[in-house]
Amino acid sequence: MEPVKAGDVLTYTIASTNSGGAWLSVSPAGAGCCFTPLAVQVIVTAGNLAAGTYTGQVVIANFSNGTINMTIPVTLTVAASGATFFDDLPGKLSYSFKTGGVTVPQSIQIRNAGSGTLNWTVTASTGIGGSWLSASPTSGTAPSNITISINKANLPGGGATVGTFVGQLLFQTSGDSVTIPVAVHVGPTVIEQINPLNFTMPFAGANALAQVINVTMNDNSTIRYSTSVATAKGGAWLSISPTGGGCCFTPLAEVVSVNAGSLAAGAYTGEIIFTEFTNPGRSMVVPVTLTVLSSGTFFADLPGQLSFSIKTNGTTATSQTVQVANGGSGTLNWTLATSTADGGTWLSGTPTSGAAPSAVSVAACLSSSAIVFDG
Repeated sequence: MEPVKAGDVLTYTIASTNSGGAWLSVSPAGAGCCFTPLAVQVIVTAGNLAAGTYTGQVVIANFSNGTINMTIPVTLTVAASGATFFDDLPGKLSYSFKTGGVTVPQSIQIRNAGSGTLNWTVTASTGIGGSWLSASPTSGTAPSNITISINKANLPGGGATVGTFVGQLLFQTSGDSVTIPVAVHVGPTVIEQINPLNFTMPFAGANALAQVINVTMNDNSTIRYSTSVATAKGGAWLSISPTGGGCCFTPLAEVVSVNAGSLAAGAYTGEIIFTEFTNPGRSMVVPVTLTVLSSGTFFADLPGQLSFSIKTNGTTATSQTVQVANGGSGTLNWTLATSTADGGTWLSGTPTSGAAPSAVSVAACLSSSAIVFDG
């Protein structure tokens, strides 16, 4: 069978093959509208479905030659009250780097949405073979934080081959399993990787401080893109500005905000989707986690972004001070880790651990990076 090539026109339809009605949909909706490569959102609207297992499928077909097609099975499990199951894992992880560059590992949270104990395992697999996708640890008991890494040496050409490479993470526990798609974009021009965002706030308290993310290309070129957000539960608590279809051009600073209102204490999951206007296959999904706490310790509004400016051929920028405060009760003991998109060691924070309240001096030389506080 001849493979589907970039630029081919595709059409796809959705069919629910069990009881439950039209709980499965995709966006964009198909009917010959779409060109590869393309990122497609698969959406489940369960409504008042009874506890049980429901199956459906996404059928992708070549518009001009319907014999070239692919069927993707979809399983929806509606858990009974009291069951143990995964609580809204991210819908996708996205990595990107220029040919020969490096990626920054990403962390995700594993939580139990039911009662009892959730013992889990995770298995990584890739569409082209090769062990370029890994998770650490590979098993544990929820709640857990795990790190997902890309080994560029095991990608085609050792990370020097242009393309989009896909894999998946299969999470399993007794009575439940969830897959997370993973995409790695490699090329001379790619969207700079944006890692997951985390917000924490007290129940019935002030909303967490907004965070600023820079949507940029690795070569500082300009592309047009669209932005949207989605949340798994809790309503429309996540927003981004500016937003809309094809409204934005890189480089651009986007402001990500949460409005928790009267949300009950607990963890909530959402995501931000960036889609290039002329090349929808080059998309990026940024998982977002909101934690609403009824008690305990948490960081009190760390800055949403630090910005440094250095003239061409400069050395270092003036250091900045970050205040680490405790927004809750008890003692907040914290640690600090830095990471950079280029793998360099140009970013530092001093001290690297302490107890709140504390002052941390952050120094930078070049490029862009992330600072992670853990407490």
